Amino acid sequence: MNELWRRDRYLSLEYKYLLKKKIISLDVFDTVLFRLFHSPTALFLKVGELAIKEKHVRSGLTPVEFQQLRILAERKARSHMKKIEGHNEVNLKQIYNSMPASIGNVEKLMEIEFKLEKQYCYLNPSIMSLISEFKAKGIRICLLSDMYLSGEQIKELLISNGFPKDWIDLLLVSNEVGGDKASGKLFEKLFSTYPNIEKKQIAHIGDNKNADIEGAQRVGIRAIHYDVVPANLHSLFEWERIRHGEFLPEIVSLRKLAYSMTAGMNLEDTFWFRYGAVVLGPFLTLFSDWVLEQCVREGKNKIYPLMREGALLSTLLQESALKSEVSCDIKPIYVSRQATYFPSIETFDKEQLGNMFEKKNFTVGHLLEMFSLEGDDTLRKYWKTKLTACKDIMIMPDQSLRQYIISFFEQSDVVEYLSVFLNQKRELFVEYIQQECDFSSKIVTVDFGFKGTIQKYMESALSIAGIKVDMTHLLAIGAEATKDCLIKGMDVRGWMGSAGENNNIIKTFMRSPEVFEELIMANCGSTVGYEYDRNHKVIPVLGVNIYDEKEWRKREVCQQGILLFQKLWFYLKKKKPFVYEQLLERKQEWGMSLHRALDMPMYEEVTKLGSLSHSDNFGSTDVFCLCKDEERQLLRDIGIDSFLSRTRRGYHDLPIYWPQGILTQEDPSYLFKKYLYESEAFSYLAIMNDMVSEIKQKGFLDIIIYGAGEVGSAMMKISNIHHVNVHGIVDRKQSLWGSIIDGVEIISLDEAIAKGIHVYAVASLAFAKEIEKDIEERYSKYDIKPVIFTSVSS
Repeated sequence: MNELWRRDRYLSLEYKYLLKKKIISLDVFDTVLFRLFHSPTALFLKVGELAIKEKHVRSGLTPVEFQQLRILAERKARSHMKKIEGHNEVNLKQIYNSMPASIGNVEKLMEIEFKLEKQYCYLNPSIMSLISEFKAKGIRICLLSDMYLSGEQIKELLISNGFPKDWIDLLLVSNEVGGDKASGKLFEKLFSTYPNIEKKQIAHIGDNKNADIEGAQRVGIRAIHYDVVPANLHSLFEWERIRHGEFLPEIVSLRKLAYSMTAGMNLEDTFWFRYGAVVLGPFLTLFSDWVLEQCVREGKNKIYPLMREGALLSTLLQESALKSEVSCDIKPIYVSRQATYFPSIETFDKEQLGNMFEKKNFTVGHLLEMFSLEGDDTLRKYWKTKLTACKDIMIMPDQSLRQYIISFFEQSDVVEYLSVFLNQKRELFVEYIQQECDFSSKIVTVDFGFKGTIQKYMESALSIAGIKVDMTHLLAIGAEATKDCLIKGMDVRGWMGSAGENNNIIKTFMRSPEVFEELIMANCGSTVGYEYDRNHKVIPVLGVNIYDEKEWRKREVCQQGILLFQKLWFYLKKKKPFVYEQLLERKQEWGMSLHRALDMPMYEEVTKLGSLSHSDNFGSTDVFCLCKDEERQLLRDIGIDSFLSRTRRGYHDLPIYWPQGILTQEDPSYLFKKYLYESEAFSYLAIMNDMVSEIKQKGFLDIIIYGAGEVGSAMMKISNIHHVNVHGIVDRKQSLWGSIIDGVEIISLDEAIAKGIHVYAVASLAFAKEIEKDIEERYSKYDIKPVIFTSVSS
C-alpha cells in the first residue's frame, strides 16, 4: 500500500501544497480510521448483542432496543451538558450514566463498546501512506476528533490497529477540550499548543463539511475535504441502499476508498475503473478467495479457469494464492460452448437440431457454417434468416422452412458426414484437454457461470472417449439449471448459489448476463474449435476479436479497477481476518451490488454499458450493442407495463438484452423512484426526497428543519445527500434542545430565527399544518416572511 495516496483523487493533487506545511491536522474517524459499518450507530447493535450474550444487561432487552437506548442516551447527555456547560461535548461515561439505572453493568458495557470499537475499525491505507511521507519529511501530525472517547482511548484504538505511536505529535478530543471543530475550539487548542507556528503553515484534512472544512476555514486555515465515506445521492452506494438496504457493511468503506482511486484519470477511464473496482471487484475478489478455500480444503491444486473470462480469473486466483501462500497450478484453458458442444454429442439427432432453433440471433447460414456445410439452393436463399423465424416461413404449402432444414439434416449423406465431423472434433478436443490439464490429479474448473453447460459438454466428451477424470466445477453464479448437472453425478458448485438457491437474485443475472460478461473477457475472440499447429500440438482456433482499441480500453481499465480492489481487500483481510468468515455466512449479499447494477441502473451506467459491443458466439458472428435505439422505440410503442411484463418472461418473448437499461435510457429516474417508494425502510425518505427536491429546484440551499423525530432524521439524511445545508433542527421539546442529529444541533424556534435562515422544511406528516401555523405566528413579530415547505405543499 506504499504511495497509495498517489491514486487517491482527494490527496494526490494536494500533495505538493501539503509538503510546504509544518503541521498536518487530520480528523480521525472516516478519515484516518474507517469502520466496518455503514453508520457509526451500527456498532451499538453489536454492543447489544455481545452484552446480552455475556449477560451484562437486564433480561428481556433486545439488541435493537439496546441500540436505540444508546442513541437516546447520547442525545440526553449532550442536551444536559449544553444546559449546564454551554456546549454539548460528552464522554462515554456521561453517555452511559444517562442510560436507565436498570440497564445493567455500565462499566462492562463501556468495556464492550470500546473493545468492539477497536475490533471494527481499521486504518485507511491511503491516508496512512500519505502520513508516512509526511513523517519522513519531519512534518508534525496532529489528530483532532469530535468524539466521546477519551484521548487515551483513541490513541489506544489507533495504536492497536497499527498506527505508530511516535507518529502522533498531538491528539485533541472535543469532549476533553470542551468544544468541537465546528466551534473552532479544537483548532484554537491546536494553535495554542504550537504558538510559534503560523496558521498559514497548517492544513487540515477531514470528511465532515461543517466541522472539518467550514470549521477550519472559520479559524483561518486551509482545509481539504476528504469526501470518501459521506453519502451522496448521485453515488451508486445510495442507490444500492435504496434497492437492497444495507449489505456487506464490512467492506462498504473499502469499496468507497476504491471508488476514489482515480487520480489522473480522464472521465471515460474513471467510469470504467470505478465500475470494476466497486461493482465487479468485490464480487470477483471474494469468489477467487472462495475457489482457493474449496481447493485447499479438499486437497485440489490443479485449477483451470475457462476462457475468455479465464485470463482475468487466473490473475485474481494467482494473486490470491500468492497472498494466502497456497501452492497450486492455475492455468486458463480455451473452451466455449461451441468448441465443447460438438465433442459432447455422439450423433446430431433431431433433438440436438431442435435446440439450435432456440438460439439468439442464430441464422440458417450460421447453422450450416458451424458444420462446414454449404447447403442447397433453397437453404442458401434463406442464408440470413433467423432460425427462430423458420417455423413461420412456408416454402411449400405443406412444409415450413424449419421442417425443410430438419429433412436436410436427416439425409443419409449428411448424417454420415456429421458422424465423421463430430468424431474429429471430439478427438481434437480430448487431445487438447489431455495436453493442457494434469489428469493425474483432481481437476477444478472455474467459470463465471451460469448453467454448467460447458462443464457438462466437457465431461460428456471425455466420457464418450472413455476417459475418467475427477472434476469439480466452481461457478461464481450457478443457475437453477445446474440441478440437471447434479442429477448426472457432476460436482458443480455455485459460489453465490446454484440449483435454485438465491434464485431471486440469480434470475436477473440470467436475464442479462451479457452486461457483466463483456467486461471480464480477454482481448481475443471466442474459441470456435481446435487444430494442429506445425509441431502437431493442438491449439485453440479463435473467432474474430470484436474489440477495437477503443472498445478494449474500456474493458482493460475496468479490469484494472477489479485488480485494485483485490489489493485493498488483501490489506483489510490481513488486518481483520474475521471479516472474510463473516462474509461467507451471507451468500445472498454477495450478489446484491451486481444485481442493483442490472435491476436499477444509473443513467450513466446505461449510457456507457449499453454502448458495449456484444456477440452471442456459438456460431454467430453478428455484433450488437447491448442497448439499441429501436428498443427504446418499442418501449414507447407498447408502454412501460407491457414492456416490463414481456421482458420479464425472457429474451425469447421480447429479444432485448437489458430491459432495465432501455427503461432507464428512456426515463432515468423511473426505477429509482419505483424502489424508493416501494421500500418500507425508505418510506419517509421518499416523501422527504420530494420535498428537498422542490426546495432545491426553487433555489434554496440553506434551510432549518422543523421536527427532530424519525421524519426529521430522514429529512436530515436527504438534505445531506442533496447538498442542502441544514443550519438547525427545531423541536418543541425542550428536553431535546442541545442534542445532535448527524452533526446538527436541535434548537428552539427562537434560536432558529436568530440564525437568519428563514427557510423551513417541516419534517412532520401528521402535524404539518399546525407547525406551519406556529412558524407563521412566531414570525408575525418580525418584518420577515418565512418560506415554509411541508409534505402537503410538496
